[in-house]
Amino acid sequence: MLLSPPKDLNETLILGQELLNAVYKPLGTIPRSSPTDPLETTPYSTLRVPQQRLVYTRSRQDMTWRMLDLKRIDFTARKTPLPKGVLPPAAEIASPSFHALDVTEQLVG
Repeated sequence: MLLSPPKDLNETLILGQELLNAVYKPLGTIPRSSPTDPLETTPYSTLRVPQQRLVYTRSRQDMTWRMLDLKRIDFTARKTPLPKGVLPPAAEIASPSFHALDVTEQLVG
């Protein structure tokens, strides 16, 4: 690393991803200490870029990175509360299921 540090943000994020991949725990590969002990896993991973206020996240079910640009989110308190039963906007930051991009058209197109 000292002789060949990442040259830019892209290389830094790739390095972060490689480090996270090196310590990833697949569900059930670590034995339980008792029948009630939950199986260990890596449920999600995050990479942060504080200087740019970016957060990247992925889940064990879907390893596709999702980016949150915190500069574009208004964190100030609402002047009027939401009506009872109305939820604020939400984003899927970790998918509950497997995800794949179909790239077939790029080969046969």
